[in-house]
Amino acid sequence: MINQVQIWNPDDWELFSLGLLQNRHGPLNVQKIPAAHKGDYGIDYYCTNDLVAYQCYSVEEPVDIATRAERQKTKITKDLSKLLANYLDIAKLFLGVPIKHWILLAPLHDSKEVNLHCAKKTGDMRETKCPVLDPLFEVKIQDTSSFPCNAIAAGMSSLSTITLAVPNLSQEELDKWAASSSNLLANATKKMRKRASPDQVQAAVAQTIRDFLQGNAMLDALRTESPDLHEKIMSAIKSRARRLQFAGSRGGPTPSAVLHTEFDSLISAIAAAVPRELSVSEDSYRPEKEGFEIGFETSASDAIRLKWAYQLSLLELANEKRTNHPNLLVFDEPRQQSSSEVSFESLLRRASASKQTNQQVIFSTSENLETIQLITRKLDCNELVFTGYLLRKLQ
Repeated sequence: MINQVQIWNPDDWELFSLGLLQNRHGPLNVQKIPAAHKGDYGIDYYCTNDLVAYQCYSVEEPVDIATRAERQKTKITKDLSKLLANYLDIAKLFLGVPIKHWILLAPLHDSKEVNLHCAKKTGDMRETKCPVLDPLFEVKIQDTSSFPCNAIAAGMSSLSTITLAVPNLSQEELDKWAASSSNLLANATKKMRKRASPDQVQAAVAQTIRDFLQGNAMLDALRTESPDLHEKIMSAIKSRARRLQFAGSRGGPTPSAVLHTEFDSLISAIAAAVPRELSVSEDSYRPEKEGFEIGFETSASDAIRLKWAYQLSLLELANEKRTNHPNLLVFDEPRQQSSSEVSFESLLRRASASKQTNQQVIFSTSENLETIQLITRKLDCNELVFTGYLLRKLQ
């Protein structure tokens, strides 16, 4: 059977995991082994203080439980082999102190077969008597349920920054573009003669071409990594271009003043298209952007997810700051807008972490009991099942 699970990009999962591990061990105690140069030794992150090594791995979803477990087992076997093959270098990383734990960090662990495999590999690794391993060395698997709520929040915050892989342009690429765009090059040279001294024109034109092509490459990368954000930014740029075409430029009286004004206007238009700050309404206590509720233009299912996130964020904030929150949150039929099962499971999983911070989240739902129990059996929670109506006429 295939359950709906959150689908992770491998790079996002690795970045998310870093937030979890920094919360567990401390920001200065977690080190990364880049895989780009000569491999990763079967280790993505390690902590010398606690003598533990981590390998991050997200299975390509959706798959059934058996397939997920088989791929996790294969990954464990493969990367432990890397560890043994590179034990001399790994010993240097851990300053000669034997490793006590090797942990596969996965988004979801839902099969006891993987636990059995970890136990077997623990025995196999101990039998090698490899000097880099502690005599009581253990192989484990953990998922997000192994971390407290504030660690999950820290991991999610690490994903709020978009990292773009923008290649550096070679001189050959610049020359190729210049050869195929002679008219644009001539026009740029003509305009630059008004802005630069004669001995600086060619250098200014070359830098302008590089900035133009680098900007296009950045937009292409943004389209790949964050299509929604790319669409908003391009819409802002096109809107500004149409205004220039029909209404002309502002500023003056000098060309320099006009240019500075238009640059500032474009930057402001892009910034306005990308929400950075939210406020809380003093009337409804709901999040707003520029006086409008953040969910007013979204679909019903998106709006309800925003409400979930907002309510949970207030609860979690009470762990970090002194607030008047009662540390109790009640959801009544949270799937009323037919949100997806994967979203509902993520909500329950996130809410279940409140138990570790002495908070309580209560859900009431008339969802199919079997569907609910497929989720709750994987969570640390209490389940009460009522038959019939809760409110009944007294006899």
